[in-house]
Amino acid sequence: RNILAVGAFFLPFYLVLSITLIGFIENRSQGWKLMYAQPVGRGYYYVSKLFFLLLVIGLVFILKFIFSSIAIYFIELIKPQFKVNAFFSLWSGFLIPELKIILSCFTLISIQYWLSLRMKNFVLPFGIGTFAAILPLAVFIILGIAGIISSPEKLNHMLKFDPYSLPFSFVFDYAGIKSNTTVVQIPAKFVIASVAAGLVIGTAGFFDLRRRNIH
Repeated sequence: RNILAVGAFFLPFYLVLSITLIGFIENRSQGWKLMYAQPVGRGYYYVSKLFFLLLVIGLVFILKFIFSSIAIYFIELIKPQFKVNAFFSLWSGFLIPELKIILSCFTLISIQYWLSLRMKNFVLPFGIGTFAAILPLAVFIILGIAGIISSPEKLNHMLKFDPYSLPFSFVFDYAGIKSNTTVVQIPAKFVIASVAAGLVIGTAGFFDLRRRNIH
């Protein structure tokens, strides 16, 4: 559960950084003019960069599984009381929640990808994405300290409806859980909504890029 929670928390920030860098490459070198001068449709570049981004995310998913397994194996060598075989038997129940976390990022990916292509500098889209991920947490902490909202479950609602904090909103169970080994999954309706919204925003970004004038 701790591996899932830590990975889900840092995933939005990793995506914001990676997506912004991918879009900034052409903006920094004025590469869009050269790319659009080629006898290839604009949609090809949009889809190919997006496909590469999804491929990188899938690779990160696989590498996380591999390196987590290696790390736990060496921990078991140092601390024999941790039974690595028992842990590996839980991986099948761990992969589904992990996959839901990744799918819940579709809206985030579409928004950040569009911002990275529309804005010519690196700081602005990166700042917007980071701010969108941190803002619900900041409000969460401030309201909690001020005692304006005392119920953790009510505070947690703020995270669920922000596409940048949705991936870790359910993994961190602020209301408390019965067991430290309990894996809290993102409900299917939130995953489906994120994928659907991501497809709509991604399609809008596709048509926006096709109409874009490069100066």
